[in-house]
Amino acid sequence: MAGGPTLLSLRRRAPAVVEQLDGIASAGKARAGYAVGDARPKEEPKRVPPTSVPAAGACKMLLYLLTWAAAALLAPSPDLQAHVLLATAARYAVNHGFTFLTQCHGLAERYRIIEKNPPAEQLTRELDWDNPLVGSAMAFLAVQLCTPWLCVVHEFSWRSLGMCAVGHYLIVEPLYYLYHVALHWPKLYKFTHSHHHGSVITQPTSGTSHPFLETVGYLATFAFPILIPAWFGCFSVEIVYIYFIFFDIMNCIGHCNFEVVPVWLQSGPLKYMFYCSSYHSLHHTRYKFNYCLFCPFWDHLFGTVAPESYTLQRSVRAKGGPKPASVVFLGHGFAWQSMLSTPMVSPYLSTQSRDTVRAWMYPLLPACLLCAAACRAFKRSCFVVQRYGYRGLSCATWSLPVLAYSYAQPRERAYLNSLLLRAIRDAEAQGATHVGLGALNKAQFLNNSGADLVARLPADCRVKVVHGNTLTAAVVYRTVRQRSAPGEEILFTGATSIVGTAVVLRLLQDGYRVRLLTRSEERFGRLLALAGSAGQRLLKVEKYEEGSGCRTWVLGSPLTGPVGHLVPQGGALLEFAVPGSRAELARPHRIEAAGSVRIKRRVTDLTFCHLREQGSVPACLAAAIIHGLEGFQEHEVHEVDVDQIDGWLGLAKKHEFVLE
Repeated sequence: MAGGPTLLSLRRRAPAVVEQLDGIASAGKARAGYAVGDARPKEEPKRVPPTSVPAAGACKMLLYLLTWAAAALLAPSPDLQAHVLLATAARYAVNHGFTFLTQCHGLAERYRIIEKNPPAEQLTRELDWDNPLVGSAMAFLAVQLCTPWLCVVHEFSWRSLGMCAVGHYLIVEPLYYLYHVALHWPKLYKFTHSHHHGSVITQPTSGTSHPFLETVGYLATFAFPILIPAWFGCFSVEIVYIYFIFFDIMNCIGHCNFEVVPVWLQSGPLKYMFYCSSYHSLHHTRYKFNYCLFCPFWDHLFGTVAPESYTLQRSVRAKGGPKPASVVFLGHGFAWQSMLSTPMVSPYLSTQSRDTVRAWMYPLLPACLLCAAACRAFKRSCFVVQRYGYRGLSCATWSLPVLAYSYAQPRERAYLNSLLLRAIRDAEAQGATHVGLGALNKAQFLNNSGADLVARLPADCRVKVVHGNTLTAAVVYRTVRQRSAPGEEILFTGATSIVGTAVVLRLLQDGYRVRLLTRSEERFGRLLALAGSAGQRLLKVEKYEEGSGCRTWVLGSPLTGPVGHLVPQGGALLEFAVPGSRAELARPHRIEAAGSVRIKRRVTDLTFCHLREQGSVPACLAAAIIHGLEGFQEHEVHEVDVDQIDGWLGLAKKHEFVLE
């Protein structure tokens, strides 16, 4: 680091240097939504454009194969590269293991440092997290090809391990401290390290998400624990495994956002050797403190330890547990790939459409089916998918341990209702006031839209059950009105459901003509009777072809065949069916969600994608939250009152849900 600060000058200059960062740190804090000096953000940071090498999973896997092939052909010790690749696989296991633990709410939530979820934009930006892992494998190959240092491999010994420790604690730690302080100088910070500090609410993989040139500097710095044993003639392949795993465990501890380290390990001299999760979390919220890699000795030496580092750790470890969720929303998995789109498996995929199947998922199909079978056999309670807040109200989405296939089997319905009753009791025990039923959990064929569940609850049960169908009907009605005009003729499927009936009756009141697709004379007759004199504008049809010419199709039940050729150009297919229709059945048209609302990021940290698009949530989830915010003391499991539709649209706007 020619031209950089020396250890002696840095000790004198460190306070002045870090004070230069106040301006840029303050700006960053303003963007992140919390005050200078705060240890806890009050809003997620805005999106920071990625500046590193684009994350392309397939290309990275190809690079691993190329490095192995190059080592086999050119390297003096091809076996070493094989060990490096195996050690790299262990690094992936460590990072994914910590990701899983971070999302295990029963374990991590009790010791959560920042009680918010990272924004979806951050999870997308951090897809570059394994670039340094690829770089490490390539760096080993480069050293083998360009130097004789790693040509001689010895048996593992305590001497080789000791030299590795010397390389880390006496060379890497001080070099990293200097390098890290330099990266916080305003000009460098703006063009490099701000990428990493865009992650205020960190995840295990945040620790290796850096711009390309910064990553190169880290690779050079972190090489010494491997090179020192080689220079002293005691290099062994075992230290590659040991150092890789040690490094990633410590890195994940610092970025996992829950306090892993017990208080006793930060007492006495140990606190100078090993940091804790709260210690590095403060670096991401205070910026000008806690620069060390893993060893706080250098922060203590140069006076850059945040004053609250250890009090924060003690307060987090002393917490009695997470804040009880006032509103719990009960969902379930859909197809097998839903299991891969949970935060425990992939925080990034959990923010994306659950309907998307990627090529790499298919080899995991047997494992997913085995997991589903195990859940059916042994799991009797819900998974916590995500906890989040909405305008100060603590909420959570839980998932029944089943997929949508179970709901189609009549013999499974008693089991499904028992799971729902257990979930309602568990939610009440944890302090919930309202439980929302999502997707097929409120199906008429399952439990009469929740009414059968309410009938089986104890008389003193404090929880109110909400199917949310009134707001769903209101949102569907509003969507249809936006895409069409009174007097127009529309095709409606699933019109005899609770939601469909309410929407049809309201549309008939507004002067619409409705072609109702059903084969049931009984259901059509019931709807005709409810419509009264407006029923003259209601026509029963039995085939999709009879809807030809209608510019607006409202889908309350999934499509069973291709209909795209029947919808005029410029027409709309508006769907509130659960589960949804396959997109290819509507081509060349696009199916638009009609039963959802959008959320504003400034009022919630919900990032789990309940639907096909990030930022949209089912109207029934919004209804459950509104029940909680308004403090309603009645169950909502009844038929939809058409006269309440306008009132619920007003409540949605009042509580800042965006009507699409």
